[in-house]
Amino acid sequence: TTNLKYEVEKAGNLKVTVHNILGQEVAELYNGYQSYGMHSITWDASNMASGVYYLTVQLNNQIENNKVMLIK
Repeated sequence: TTNLKYEVEKAGNLKVTVHNILGQEVAELYNGYQSYGMHSITWDASNMASGVYYLTVQLNNQIENNKVMLIK
């Protein structure tokens, strides 16, 4: 498992998902209302293979994608 820390600058509906290189969603880490401030979520990737994944953070109407490398 790994902890992902992030900051929410404006409270709202937050969705955090992980996608594989084919664009398929492989994990939903959070989906709901998130208040302003610093937060962290845990990603349990014990059942996933090592490789490249994309972390998608959607807050209200803004979307941010980050490339992450899972190494076991």
